Amino acid sequence: MVIEMKKRLVMLLFALCMCIVSLCACVGDTDTTTTAGSDNDSSNQATSSTASDTEPVSTSALDTLSSERREELQEIVKNNIDRALEIGDATIDKYGRRARGYMLSESYNINTGSTSGTSSVWHYTAYYAMISRLAEIAQTEEDRAAYEELSQHVYEGFEYYEGTADLITYKGTLTQTLYGVNRSFNKGTANVANEMSVYDDQMWIIRETVYRYKATGEEEYLNEAIRLAKVCIDGWDYTLDENGEEYGGIPWGSHYSTKHTCSNAPIVMPLVEIYEIKKDRGDDDAQYYLDWAIKIYDFVREHLMNINGTYGDLVGTERSLVDNTYVTTSMSSDIDHTAYTYNTGAMISGGVALYRVTGESKYLTDAKRSSIAAYSNFCDRKTVPGEYMYPINSQTTWFNLVLLQGFLDLYEFEPEDALLYIESFQKSLDYAYENYNRDGFLPRNYLSGWEDSNYDNNKNVMDQASASQMYAMLAIWAQQILDADNAKLEAVS
Repeated sequence: MVIEMKKRLVMLLFALCMCIVSLCACVGDTDTTTTAGSDNDSSNQATSSTASDTEPVSTSALDTLSSERREELQEIVKNNIDRALEIGDATIDKYGRRARGYMLSESYNINTGSTSGTSSVWHYTAYYAMISRLAEIAQTEEDRAAYEELSQHVYEGFEYYEGTADLITYKGTLTQTLYGVNRSFNKGTANVANEMSVYDDQMWIIRETVYRYKATGEEEYLNEAIRLAKVCIDGWDYTLDENGEEYGGIPWGSHYSTKHTCSNAPIVMPLVEIYEIKKDRGDDDAQYYLDWAIKIYDFVREHLMNINGTYGDLVGTERSLVDNTYVTTSMSSDIDHTAYTYNTGAMISGGVALYRVTGESKYLTDAKRSSIAAYSNFCDRKTVPGEYMYPINSQTTWFNLVLLQGFLDLYEFEPEDALLYIESFQKSLDYAYENYNRDGFLPRNYLSGWEDSNYDNNKNVMDQASASQMYAMLAIWAQQILDADNAKLEAVS
């Protein structure tokens, strides 16, 4: 099996945790509720302002995997790949339409076989991300080439969501080209004015175009990520308060005054990755992207972190229009504390990325605390003892995928803790697949099955794409452990 490796895997070759053998053996017998509760209590005492002068180093034992653990991981990789491909191929078959670029249906009725709606750019991005992962885990060169071809075709379809408009920002009125919520009939003509475009949509696209650049090395992806990153940064609130400090933060869209975790946190990790790419090239502007990653991360942490370490939804502001420029007059001292998995997940990934490049321990401390809080608050371990369930009380189960990504990112530096969280996702997916799989389709509720007629009669493409992508992500993660162990064995032989 050939799998594209993340660049930073090199850092792990002699530093991955090989003590996970014993941990995995006891996970099933551990009272996870008690463990998580204990960790969460201690996390509330933690502070995250102390910086370290040392470079980040992954925590691990130096021994290699046992033969039993290797076999276990190989089986995990195989099963996850098979399931990711099965669900992914069903998604491609039922939702994708090769017409006028690439069109994607929003819903599919598993009972009637009919599709409905045209996906928003958010749904479209989730589908695009799924195909990228399928290309990465494809089992033959022929299949890989087919997924890569489809990925490029879908990428070109983004042009139907693209448009240009004069947007009022805190810097003034700017003519910007970005992606609208809805698809247009012709390329480049999407309505992106006012509420028809939002910054978080751009950020999810940035995350995926950076990912594609790292997988392929093709400059068009990096260039698009950088262009969109600048569009989002242009949305920053530069208004000074009475103390001469910036209010800061990026609102949900140029037309909105509320500042959301989802319109800030998702860009932190890709900004760090752009910094790393540019630094390796020796580009003079590399630091610019790291500085903005830190600035945006700090805003979210200061204004939107809940007391338990999860992240709230939004903070409100009042603003006025002066000479075609928005000026903030006040920002609420309270926030909407509603915690969604993807907001906390995005901040975990951002914190890990910042720790990786700065070595400042406060970022890893934040990520650890938020991971403990996320597992304690989001993972239901009581409804069915021994099984795991992540929230479905949001628009899409795709939210949970972003949290899984955060746990996978944390594993690089905190493998023992992250393993528990990662395995909860693995068990949750497996339970749904082994009990409720219908020709490559999984229900919205992984524990209860096909009971939610409101959602399951018309399967949202994001729910379906996220199930496939999560299986692919877990396969890639397990394979990276095996590849790192292989490198250790070669080094000592």
